[in-house]
This record gives sequence, structure tokens and C-alpha cells, in this order.
Amino acid sequence: RCSALGWKLEHLGVTIGTVVHGPQLSRAESMSRAEIDTLYAVLLERKVIFFRGQGCLSESEHIAFARRFGTTEVFPFSVREGAAPEVMPLKSVGPIAGGASGWHSDVTWRKSPSLGSLLYCETAPPFGGSTGFVDCYASWQGLPAADREQLRGKSCIHDFDSFRDGQRSSGVAEATIEEMRRQYPVARHPIVRTHPDTGGEMLYVNPTFGRYVEESPGVPMEEGA
Repeated sequence: RCSALGWKLEHLGVTIGTVVHGPQLSRAESMSRAEIDTLYAVLLERKVIFFRGQGCLSESEHIAFARRFGTTEVFPFSVREGAAPEVMPLKSVGPIAGGASGWHSDVTWRKSPSLGSLLYCETAPPFGGSTGFVDCYASWQGLPAADREQLRGKSCIHDFDSFRDGQRSSGVAEATIEEMRRQYPVARHPIVRTHPDTGGEMLYVNPTFGRYVEESPGVPMEEGA
């Protein structure tokens, strides 16, 4: 399908990561349905895809590309006044640059997490600063059979308490923090999820938002933390 569109694929890893050469994201609104479906098919197979040589992509072009795959969402802890609310700037400066550090899957603290995220790099350091990605299908398959059997059917509780702590440190009123907690109560997700499009099983936990394995027969809370 990619060849028919004149695109070339450059695989970066055995099971994950591919650069798609050919698409111009600035013309997302005029992309055909076949082009979008092909990109989604590559994403499903390779888990994360990259585009190089896109020039200076504007915020409106970035959003237009995202909307070809579904409805965009606004990150509630980073609303920008007078700018596109769907875009969340991430900056890492200083001797300890941690603008987006830590292994995580975005917004797993939502009851219905988003399909994915689109990252656009404007300025990169001359050395380091790379973003890492992990294949959660392979992570699941790589577990010993006994561990997979123990985890299957269990759920993990996800929470955004780190954001609440950040709000408190920034002087946000406790009433505002509690309202956010009511809007977004803790989420319960299966530890082993089945992708609705591929039917593949994957490990769905992360140390940033996953808090503990839900108490259930055979899994004491001290083991699930």
C-alpha cells in the first residue's frame, strides 16, 4: 500500500518504530482516505511512526493532521489562553531538563484514554534529548508464562496525583483541585488489554500513573503496589 502511494518505510527497530518517507503533513486536510488509512495501518503494525523533513509545521497544520484520525482533546492541566488549546508545549531547559521525563502512556488516568499523541520537535539539543518508546505487545509476550497467567484478568488503578501535587505547589486553590478530581476520578484499566483493531494483547501499565493492582483474590495489596 505504501509503494502504491510512492512512500518508503524505514524501520528503526525489530518490532517497533518506522519512519514513513513521503507524506507531507502540511497538506493533511487534502490527504485521501486511502493515505490516512495506510498511515493508520502502519501505526498499528509498528506502534510508533515518524515523519522527517516536514519543514516548519504550524499549529493549525499539526491539529489538522491529528483530526484526520479522530477528535482532538484538550489536556486539562495545560490550557493555553489565546492559543490552540489542543497543543501542549513541552520545554526542557537548565542543567536538569525534565520537561517530559519518565516512562508513561499519556492520560491513562482518563476513563477512556486517547488513541495516541502527536509530537512535533521544534528545537532539539545537539546531543541526547531523544524520546524513547517501548513495545507493550513485546513486553507482554516477554513475560514468563506464570506471570502472564497471574496478571491476566487483573486491573490497575491509574491516577494523576502527581499533577495535583504540581497544582498545589503552584498555588492552585484546593477547591479547584477537588473539582478536577471530581471531573476525572481514578481510572480502572485491565493490566492486559486487547487492541480493538489488531486483536493483539499488550501490557497496559506505567509507573507514572499506575498506582496499584486492584485488590482481588490472590493479589494482596502489598504485592500490587
